[in-house]
Amino acid sequence: MRSRINFSCIALIATATLSAAAGDPSEDSNSLTPLVPADAGLYLELRNADDLLIPLTEPQVWLTLAELAGQRANPEDAEAWRRQIEKTVQMDPPTAIRTLFKQRVAFVGRGPGRSQDAAVLCRPAAEVSPSELLSRLGASPHEKIGVVEVRELPMRVGVSVVEGALIFGDLGPAGKMFEYVVRTAGAPPDRRASLARDADFLALASRLPREPDGVLFARLRPRTELVHAPPDSAPISSAPASGAASRAVEPSTTQPAGGRAAPEPPLPGSFHGAANILMALQRADRHLHVSVVGDGHPQPPPDGVDVVRHVRGLPARTLVAWAGGVNFAELVAAVDGMPERSVARVVVNMQRHAPALDELRRACDGTAALAVGVVPPAADAAISSPPVPALAVLIGLKQEHDGVSAAFGNLVETTTMVHNLMALRPDVDLPRLLPPETIELAGRQVQRLDLSELVRRLTGGLMEQFQFCWTIDGDALILTTHEDWLRQILVARQRDAADLSLALSLLPGDVSPSTNGVVLIQTGPISDLGALWLRHLERHVPAILQEQWWRQRQPGGGRVRLGIAGVQERETNRLRLDYVDPAGLAAGVLEKGDYVVGCNERPFATSQPFQELQRGLEARPHARRIVLDVIRGDRKLRQQVSIPFVDPIQVLRRAVAIGQIAQRVVCVDDGTPQSGSHGLITIELRRGDPPLFAFESPRAPQPIGAATSGPAPASDAAAGGAP
Repeated sequence: MRSRINFSCIALIATATLSAAAGDPSEDSNSLTPLVPADAGLYLELRNADDLLIPLTEPQVWLTLAELAGQRANPEDAEAWRRQIEKTVQMDPPTAIRTLFKQRVAFVGRGPGRSQDAAVLCRPAAEVSPSELLSRLGASPHEKIGVVEVRELPMRVGVSVVEGALIFGDLGPAGKMFEYVVRTAGAPPDRRASLARDADFLALASRLPREPDGVLFARLRPRTELVHAPPDSAPISSAPASGAASRAVEPSTTQPAGGRAAPEPPLPGSFHGAANILMALQRADRHLHVSVVGDGHPQPPPDGVDVVRHVRGLPARTLVAWAGGVNFAELVAAVDGMPERSVARVVVNMQRHAPALDELRRACDGTAALAVGVVPPAADAAISSPPVPALAVLIGLKQEHDGVSAAFGNLVETTTMVHNLMALRPDVDLPRLLPPETIELAGRQVQRLDLSELVRRLTGGLMEQFQFCWTIDGDALILTTHEDWLRQILVARQRDAADLSLALSLLPGDVSPSTNGVVLIQTGPISDLGALWLRHLERHVPAILQEQWWRQRQPGGGRVRLGIAGVQERETNRLRLDYVDPAGLAAGVLEKGDYVVGCNERPFATSQPFQELQRGLEARPHARRIVLDVIRGDRKLRQQVSIPFVDPIQVLRRAVAIGQIAQRVVCVDDGTPQSGSHGLITIELRRGDPPLFAFESPRAPQPIGAATSGPAPASDAAAGGAP
């Protein structure tokens, strides 16, 4: 593992999943912000939070949090990580947290998703002094950084003591953040360019509650990609110096997430365009309340429209719910960017001059919601499974919505016709679709289009049922993927069953009708259902639990192409790049004229470097990235290229782990043009509580048929040209 300070990373970044925080540092004499560089891109500080941090050492949670911070993490790293902690600080992770992080702990990184190289600051338990700890840990002397003494622990972990705080970091060649933080902390307090004096940080902190239990500050658009050491001269103002420095500390040569400029992160309405975000955590028994502010430019919600109403009426067993404003005209325009032969684009183009789309646009009130629930498995499935996830989309309607049902029905019929025409082609294996039928659910007339056979073929039998259903209920057009999920929603909206009102009441105060948006995640029930599915898959389809199974089923059959071309120099075992596709995976990481001399931290050993690179891509240790050794001019670099990869099983395992810590999470975006970007998050801790509601276990197993085997792996046909 590249970073040697993951023992602290877990504890700190972890809280970004469960909580986050901020506040005015001038009100807190024990805050660590005066020791932190002003241009830090990611800063997380907690106080008296060892009881929160210890559960986050669970391996799957640690993996999730490490990746959020940009740390490379594999499932097999978890045990190695524990051994690394014990060797470095001679304590197991829980003991290390209680001893080192008892009073204060802070994590400093370059930015969200860009913090492979990071530093950790902490104030240990009051009963033990920093000097005693260093003596107990057997730290050996190391060369000074500026005027600050540095000690070295095993695994090349550096530690310094400044103003009673311990600073940990990587002493290896890639560990630049540790040196930068120590140099900043070692400067005279009145001349220190620290986060406690940063104008962006202070402006946001002034809008948050005082004396929070922690802080999370994130620069979404960093001031500069280079990290500069604090200058030896020139007065320090509230804004940090970002110009020339007397001694620059270069960033790590390993790029954390591919070299291409990262797109602006998708943020909720009032945070759109924000460059900085600050959060403040306040604990109340089993609830963590987080206030969030940013420097975005909120747009007002649709006049007189209650965005949250869609969520209030959803069934109490809804796993995930979201509601907010939607610009439907932009969605229709976005279809033009799809491939010319895509069904969606063909259908929209066919309807572009027809009245159906205009009818729908006029009827929508600018709000929408998504809801994920569960339904019983298909009755005719070869193997009974746990409950199946189902999706619903609710589109808010104005009072005058006559004709919407017919207009939407026309769109569905047109789509069905286009599909059936495509199914006539001899080179495709698609079933013909029957016209929609009318059924009755919970006293409502509902349209149903059975897509089960189509979905079975497309997923190789992994999905057994898909009944596209829609109806209009009061002020919403409701679309669902399963008939029973629509029935559950209609019953809850009619108040004949429990809804999500109780879950929304976890937030302090009532949710305003003028709120921009709301997200509710029942992490505990998701964990319980996920555990059922993992046991089911382990029993019936064990191959699907392996990462290799999913590697072969990525787009392109698992074949990865970096978007490079070049010439093999057989005498020197290296690949000279003559072309780097500006839209390829390697764009911004590799350059024309580079020499690739190794991959996966091993030099090429034969006169066929291209073939070695291709084999290295297929056998890369981490599915989502590959590390390349590159010679550029007179420098040897270790570059990291990100590779798109999704492993649903790993996602499921991490959801199970997180749901053992947090029972429910509710987020509200209530910013306005007058108040600025603002939001609230409440996390209900689980603390070993029983399930909120039970899921039905699968029936007794039946003989396994061919449908359970899944699609055949894609063949690894040899491909010419560069990967």
